[in-house]
Amino acid sequence: MLAKAQSAMGDLLSVVTVSTDEGNPARVTTYLRSLGALGLKTVIDDRGQLSKESADQPPVFPLYGIPVTYLVTRSRRIAGVISGATDWLTPEAQRLLAYYAAV
Repeated sequence: MLAKAQSAMGDLLSVVTVSTDEGNPARVTTYLRSLGALGLKTVIDDRGQLSKESADQPPVFPLYGIPVTYLVTRSRRIAGVISGATDWLTPEAQRLLAYYAAV
């Protein structure tokens, strides 16, 4: 679904998947291929650097559940967080993405 949303929105949207899977990064590629989502940018965060709090810094993207979606504006501001599966192909979701793409 994310690959289809990326395709539908074109240059207005950049979907980046983040895997917190510890172990072999090739498993992530195999999994994304099975979903038909190989065209998406993927970050392997096997140490949890993006989602875990450190002594001197809060997490960049805290995990409120899996999956979790962060809407990040072009100015790198987190504009929203959605926990759980979301149908990004509905007209409402497409309008939401288009709105934040313009921010």
